[in-house]
Amino acid sequence: MAMPLTNASFANLILRECVGVGGAAEVWRAEHKDDHRPYAVKVLKADRAREKHHLRAFLREIEVMGEIKHPAIPVLRNHGQIEGLPAFAMDYVPGYNLAIMLGKGARFPSLRALVELVEAIAYLHRNDIVHNDIKLENAIWRWDGKNPGRLILVDFGNIRKIGKLSPISSFFYRSPSKIFGTASYLAPELIEGKKATKLTDIYAVGVCAFILLSGKLPFDRAATESSRIRANAKVAPPNICLRLKGVPPPVGKIIDDCLAKDPAGRTADIEQVLGAVKSLVGKLPEQPYITGSGNIPPVVAQEP
Repeated sequence: MAMPLTNASFANLILRECVGVGGAAEVWRAEHKDDHRPYAVKVLKADRAREKHHLRAFLREIEVMGEIKHPAIPVLRNHGQIEGLPAFAMDYVPGYNLAIMLGKGARFPSLRALVELVEAIAYLHRNDIVHNDIKLENAIWRWDGKNPGRLILVDFGNIRKIGKLSPISSFFYRSPSKIFGTASYLAPELIEGKKATKLTDIYAVGVCAFILLSGKLPFDRAATESSRIRANAKVAPPNICLRLKGVPPPVGKIIDDCLAKDPAGRTADIEQVLGAVKSLVGKLPEQPYITGSGNIPPVVAQEP
């Protein structure tokens, strides 16, 4: 439960409230003891800490978070233990994830958010890192009321380095009957039980692009989790140019090809995707194309 860590100490921080709960960890808003500046502290759940594959994955997250430096990625500030549980502190991100904002019809610069999301993924891929959980729920629009805001990519619990399968990934991939990930963003090869690669990240980026540009999931008639998985595995990808006027066909093809069922037919380089979405700046209205939609899967918890 979240309550026992309220007011617990971690280095120079005091944990105040649990603001996000996942399958393996909790994220707490914390305050610095001296200046009360907010931070986020991610703590591995007690039951997960007793499982070696979850513990190794959490330590891997800390290791890689310490290596990456990008304005769209929270900075790792400290790591250690809190009441015997592995934990690490990072910058707190005020704001809401994009799935919540779209579901509530919030207005924000969706095209700029897409560009900044792809920039962050491009940075990871240049450093041979696969995020392995790209989705709008893990993209926070940082806004504190004082600036225009920007996108922050969070939740690196499933990252892996190219050529080195992360422990949590190897656990899941040993059993093809187990599918790890969020249904709407799963590349077909992940559904088949194959390992995550840069191309599976690109598939998820394609899903994000369709939502942020058109306001709808690519396979918008797939209402349930199981139907979304089947659509990702079997249904032919849509055409973004038919969804949204103003997208040049060459740019549309790059976005469409992100969703190719066969990885060999997918847009192979995230830099191509980045160039494509950047080319849309100034050509499309800088706002979301929906004002609330039941098409976006609901999210119940804000992540910092």
